[in-house]
Amino acid sequence: MPDDRYNAARAWAFAGRKDSAIAILQRLATKQRYWNYQRFIDDPAFSFLKHTHSFDDLVGWFKANKQKYYAEINVEFYNALDSIHTANLDLQKKSLMATMGNGNSLMINKQRQKKDSVDLQRVTRLLDKYGWPDSAAVGFYGNYTLFALIKQSPRKGYEKYRNMMNMASLRTNPSLNLSLVATLDTIMIDDQQDRKHMNTVRQMYGMKSKQWDSLITRMSYYDSVNLVKVKQIIDTYGWPGSDIAGFEGATAVFLVIQHSDHGTQEKYLPLMREAVKKGKARASDLALLEDRVLIGNGKPQIYGSQLQENHTTGKYEFAPIEDEANVNKRRAAVGLQPLEDYAKMMGVNYTPVK
Repeated sequence: MPDDRYNAARAWAFAGRKDSAIAILQRLATKQRYWNYQRFIDDPAFSFLKHTHSFDDLVGWFKANKQKYYAEINVEFYNALDSIHTANLDLQKKSLMATMGNGNSLMINKQRQKKDSVDLQRVTRLLDKYGWPDSAAVGFYGNYTLFALIKQSPRKGYEKYRNMMNMASLRTNPSLNLSLVATLDTIMIDDQQDRKHMNTVRQMYGMKSKQWDSLITRMSYYDSVNLVKVKQIIDTYGWPGSDIAGFEGATAVFLVIQHSDHGTQEKYLPLMREAVKKGKARASDLALLEDRVLIGNGKPQIYGSQLQENHTTGKYEFAPIEDEANVNKRRAAVGLQPLEDYAKMMGVNYTPVK
């Protein structure tokens, strides 16, 4: 996405890789409609370019993009969703750190609940004012943030906005099966609702408490119900891709299989491999399932996606990895970030193997 590429250009610039930074900026200007020339001008990362022809060319291209494409952007909606997305990323990082025992997850969950409620009211006011925006009007992350907020809204009182979302989805993807999307939406909520609170319950009551047992029992119940539903869906549609199930619907299918028993994971692993080949599932998701099945069979993982608790230190670490020196090559091939970056995000101490 444009913002990702812009940040990549900044990273190359700060690392002294000027040619790489310029190449990305040129791609942004000529192929991705990047238009925020004032941000570029004021950005200290690109001060080395000032007073050069490249700088003037890039500013000119960005200005031309703004003049040509800015009319498509709903500035009020774009800025609102952008601020919500940025704040969500910050909370997500804090939540990950809390999951690894480095923060207060109860406080973070309360912050998230309060923020989601405020964000939902903010967004519905904009929907009442403008209607559902085209994706070009709010950008990729804005569109993703908007869909996520409406999908997680209460069932009662928000039917109007769910209908707006469904109609927008159909305009973008006429092959979408709205009934299937709705079913998988419920499955996703049931899959995640208790998992979001696991660390909070663990921190507050411990893993030998009745509260923990109750949480695990309820989570296991929903996992078993969801698995029955997903098996029926796969029997009916094959492995459903985002073309008929939507992005989150396709993700829900993977999550249910990922959270199932070992025998079920092994059974559906070949089917998911075929789905990836056909573009109906993501290679990065498949990598997680591959690793989980290997570990379940007592073998080393190959992508380094799975963590385990060290019972001596009480800290999390990576489960054994086969040919660890080359793990980043395998991760890159399926769209996963380098293992050391993943470790940092998860709050795990890790030294790359040479």
